[in-house]
Amino acid sequence: MIWVRDPVSALDGIYKYSKAVALAWILSLFIREQRELLTLLSMFVVVGVMGAIISIYGITVLGLREGGAALFNNTNANAFFFLFSQPFAYALMRGTSKRWLRLGLIGVVALLVVGILATGSRSAMIAAVVLWVAVLLRDRKSFAIYIVAALGVVCLAVAIPYMQKNVEHIQDLEQIGQKHITERSLAGRRALLVNGIKAFMERPILGYGLQNGRFRVAELMFRQPAGSVDREWLIRHTIGGHGDLHNTYLTVAVDLGTAGIVLFLAICFKSIRRAQFLSRNVASADPYVASVIRYLPMALLGIFTVILFGAQHQRPLLWIGIVLPLVLENVLAFENTTGSTVDIAEDRKGMRQIVSNSQQGCVGIRG
Repeated sequence: MIWVRDPVSALDGIYKYSKAVALAWILSLFIREQRELLTLLSMFVVVGVMGAIISIYGITVLGLREGGAALFNNTNANAFFFLFSQPFAYALMRGTSKRWLRLGLIGVVALLVVGILATGSRSAMIAAVVLWVAVLLRDRKSFAIYIVAALGVVCLAVAIPYMQKNVEHIQDLEQIGQKHITERSLAGRRALLVNGIKAFMERPILGYGLQNGRFRVAELMFRQPAGSVDREWLIRHTIGGHGDLHNTYLTVAVDLGTAGIVLFLAICFKSIRRAQFLSRNVASADPYVASVIRYLPMALLGIFTVILFGAQHQRPLLWIGIVLPLVLENVLAFENTTGSTVDIAEDRKGMRQIVSNSQQGCVGIRG
């Protein structure tokens, strides 16, 4: 607050960050039971399906550009939600023994893929490719992944004729390697990247303060005098007046400097590392929980890929994804401590308790 140009913007940033992080933190504290975790993930899948249907309807029936608005008045935010929901729909599909539910969830995964296409978000499309390549490598010996992939391809083939503008939008990606970019959004994003890096290099230690780095980036992009860009200027010269840098990592670096981006990267690294540890070393007697454990690293990989191309750092959904490994540890610990026979052994190096249930044949982590 001492060094920021616009304290009101900084206070607004503190509020948005606090709201997003606090919700995720509360969930990480209070979700303990398997049914609570599955209810949360099922809710994401159901809402994602509703949003995808709205987006597809908007572009195919109403003729809205890039699907119009669905869950949010922002196509990239809609696409982020659809991408977030996909791996959990797949995990629930792999965990269920009910045939009708499995078939329905296979269709849900394909629908969410088409929903991303309807939004026209190229960043979510790239992240979806990364996500499903990772899942394919994990499940390459399973027939289920090939069924999902085949259905997804069929649904995309059917949807593409109704979304020709979005397909042309994707084709413009070939300009990325060219010296001159004619496609407006690509040119803008490259300019944001270049000038965002310049702004970061000017104040690499502490940055410009929450939601204040965008002012300096706009000055560099539009060649305005230092200190001349404010919120009113952004409202007049940018869509929505936000000055979105379209890159979560770059936004954090410009706003909070080296200290902020190092902390954020450490949080992301710790999250995906815990997810990988659980996936490799921990089993659950519940098939749904076991399936979520198995695919959580791929889900986080997709999330951390898509935020390379979109500013999602103030959205609760991102932070909920980040704390999901902690939620899973809570569920595993609760699952095992409610068993009739519990054996506990200390892991002195990690200062955690490895909890095993001899009756259910499962292992969890507590601490």
